[in-house]
Amino acid sequence: MLRIRSLTVGQAEAAFLAGWRGLPRPLVDLSGLGRFDAYGVALLALLAWEARARGGFLRVLLPEREEVARRLGATGLFELFPGGLGWLDRPVPRGGDAGLFRIVQADREERIGPLVEVLGEML
Repeated sequence: MLRIRSLTVGQAEAAFLAGWRGLPRPLVDLSGLGRFDAYGVALLALLAWEARARGGFLRVLLPEREEVARRLGATGLFELFPGGLGWLDRPVPRGGDAGLFRIVQADREERIGPLVEVLGEML
């Protein structure tokens, strides 16, 4: 099981790489989550996509703190996949403020590929 308390740029990569060991059905424990940023949420989405590609799904224990769970739900992470992200220990609380970011999905990846490559080279 992958336990995450802070899903931010500084700590997300180690958690993300550990999650790959659980594929195709990684269990991600966000019950103690207190902080997250767009980078960390994007890595969770990538882990979920990879689990789907391998015939599985992401299993998530949502944050115990109601406000954190609401803010995470407001990012749109749990709406990216038809039929849901995967297994959740309870319904995603509604009504959270999207705050500074919202995860988006690109329907025409061939149009963003070159942009991603250029940005990757710049970084």
